[in-house]
Amino acid sequence: MAVRLVLIAISLCVHPNPADHPAEKSDMRQYMQGGEYFARGMWPPGALLPQRDRLLPMVLGGVFVFTGRSIPAAQITDMILATSGLFALFPLARMFVSERLAVLACGLWVFDPQFVGQSCLPLSENLATPLYILAMFCLVRGRERQSPRWALLAAVVLAIALWARASTVLLAAGVMLWLCGWPGSAWKRASLIALTFAFVGASWLGASVLSYRLFGFFAPNTHTYILWDNAANKLLVQTGQARDLREAHLMRLEQIRRDLGPDASLRDRLTAAKASAIDLVKKHPLLQLRNHTQAFIATAFMPDRWSMTSLLGIGSEGGTWHSTAGLKAKLRMVVVRWGWPTILYATGNFVFTMILWWWAARSTPQWFKSRHRGVLLLLGLALITTLAAGVINIEGMPRYRLPAMPMLVLLAVAGLGRGRRHPPRGEHGGTRTTP
Repeated sequence: MAVRLVLIAISLCVHPNPADHPAEKSDMRQYMQGGEYFARGMWPPGALLPQRDRLLPMVLGGVFVFTGRSIPAAQITDMILATSGLFALFPLARMFVSERLAVLACGLWVFDPQFVGQSCLPLSENLATPLYILAMFCLVRGRERQSPRWALLAAVVLAIALWARASTVLLAAGVMLWLCGWPGSAWKRASLIALTFAFVGASWLGASVLSYRLFGFFAPNTHTYILWDNAANKLLVQTGQARDLREAHLMRLEQIRRDLGPDASLRDRLTAAKASAIDLVKKHPLLQLRNHTQAFIATAFMPDRWSMTSLLGIGSEGGTWHSTAGLKAKLRMVVVRWGWPTILYATGNFVFTMILWWWAARSTPQWFKSRHRGVLLLLGLALITTLAAGVINIEGMPRYRLPAMPMLVLLAVAGLGRGRRHPPRGEHGGTRTTP
């Protein structure tokens, strides 16, 4: 937290004009607006926050009641929310690795260069990530004690996390798949899966109704609209019908206005946009499949370039990876658009991430042979389903990797400690020596 407070102070010094601060850019500006919106007591946020996760604006709204729309208050709030995951990460790690490796897992996660920067900005991942860790802890504790109550508590946590980040539905799907292997009778497994689906589904529907007055699983707060919209925009660029993603998006909006008229309802506009996107994807299925594959790879491995450098006032242009140019041309664009300070930071972040992936890969034999295989399978499923959010976005973003990093770190320390004997935990959470 001390490191982050210094970074927050630097960001405020190098951005004396609040409008230039990264907290007032892109998605973060919408979270700040949402916090101000809630602080004024206005409800629901549908008109102000289309397709935005709403739990973080609610939390910021509670803070802004006392501070007004304040960048430092938002930064400190997100920092506290983000690092609170340590309180669940350590006991979760201690369930299957030694205390020393559990401490290492906490250190690797909290000092991940990308996480250090992003935890100082108002982003929904800062609230969703500790909730994900808590849900994993509840599931593992429930399996360890064969207590369905813990599993149901995890379902409640996931239902709350869905309001923090809509892509939580992907993680919930992975959890329900893992529950198929829950110890006990088939009736117990089916009941836990059904109740998890009920909690998460009710949260999903409730978010749609309260924010948009639309009832259904495919209302705007879902990622289905984002999936088709981004897919169509990228295909228009790749097929030469638009110069960039922004132009493609504006082209599609204008076409819908011409087809439906200016007075069309939100539901009709979304339905028309989705239908036109599906038609375009059907014409280019192989290209779309390649885009999804590239998006997953980019989300899992692509280096972060902006979270730390933006706070330090180091400018760099994006759009490099989504260019249609070849690899050599993209590398030249990186040098021109990023600059060497950003390149050095991104390289360090990439090396750090690849080391974690290497260690995590070493843990895969334990997923099926270790006595902790149930825990490791859960973490593996959670890692994959959380990263799938980048596939939905179609562009692939290192930012979407942030909620998956705790699971990656836990698998990494499991791989690092492979083959070592760890003393079992005592009844009171300590350890006891073995002969």
